[in-house]
Amino acid sequence: MLWTATTGILASALLYHCWHLPEVYRLDRIAISEQNWKGSVSRRMEYMSGMKNESLVLFPNPKDGTWKQRQLPYTAWDFFPPAYGCPFEMERVGSFGDGGKWICGISQYAAFKERPIVVYSFGVDEDSSFEAELVDRTSAHVYAFDYSVDNMGPEITNGSKVNVKFSKIGLGGSDETVDGNRFMTLPSIMSELGHDYVDILKMDVEGAEFDALDVLMETYNGSSLPFGQLMIEFHLWAAPQNIRDLVAWWERLESFGLRPVAQESNPLGVILGPGYPCCYECKRIPNGVYGANTAKDG
Repeated sequence: MLWTATTGILASALLYHCWHLPEVYRLDRIAISEQNWKGSVSRRMEYMSGMKNESLVLFPNPKDGTWKQRQLPYTAWDFFPPAYGCPFEMERVGSFGDGGKWICGISQYAAFKERPIVVYSFGVDEDSSFEAELVDRTSAHVYAFDYSVDNMGPEITNGSKVNVKFSKIGLGGSDETVDGNRFMTLPSIMSELGHDYVDILKMDVEGAEFDALDVLMETYNGSSLPFGQLMIEFHLWAAPQNIRDLVAWWERLESFGLRPVAQESNPLGVILGPGYPCCYECKRIPNGVYGANTAKDG
């Protein structure tokens, strides 16, 4: 899923850190998008109000009768539509299938020459087409992390991608070593690399995203989250296991100004995994206006 932020992915806005549009046009687009998002939140609250006190499952199943808790069946993902519009073009970058990701306004990143854009990519596995295309098309310096592999995919390792750095580190909710594998929080990684802002943040970390984002929200409580846009695959086996708790967690992200701008279902969870749509690609950006240039890249 792709997320962006308005005044704050919910309270302060750095999405347009390196983007340029005519001011009136851009502000009009932001205002319209914010109204659309508020409408989707109202519909979510209206639906939730009819649930009374029951603790509803994420995926009602006709086979066990859980869908009868409401007259209309639903899935967990129905509560979080991508109601906030990207003010630029949306483009899927990288390969078909699980390797590619949607980006809001890649043309703006390509045109931005004041500094290299900073990209963090958590979870690379064997497909690095997304990272390779970013390096080819923009000034991106990519920092990639994955404790489960020894290197990136052939799109990087077979080329001369000098602006890509790979670390065999996992993203987590604490700084620790487990079974010989090193895990770090996002704030710790940013501090170690000398960054206070990340233009593009990608997470595909098999459920660790919930603990990682919890730590990030605790660290930046009362301020803006330190990234321009977030593309993330949610894995619901690690999520709160009822709709009320999941919505409450999601609303914490929204309270920082993050807004969903794109989504992509991942049917591999049904075909190859647990048999239900457990995995969901989402893109978010912060709501709001241009922020100051606070990025530090070394």
